[in-house]
Amino acid sequence: MKLNENESGDNQVTWLTTAEMADRLHLHPVTLHRLAKAGRVKCLRAGRVIRWPLELVEAALMEPENKE
Repeated sequence: MKLNENESGDNQVTWLTTAEMADRLHLHPVTLHRLAKAGRVKCLRAGRVIRWPLELVEAALMEPENKE
């Protein structure tokens, strides 16, 4: 997992809500959920709350899709 470093040197992940991530990627929120269900992108689910790791999602969408 790619992590960001803040000024204190701690590694941290930038977590976004579904609306924030969909807006940033210019996708509909349902499309984002479909990508997660298909295993193309990772998310963190805690009950009804879903958070998306910015760097992992962007990296996953940059990789070519393997169709076997």
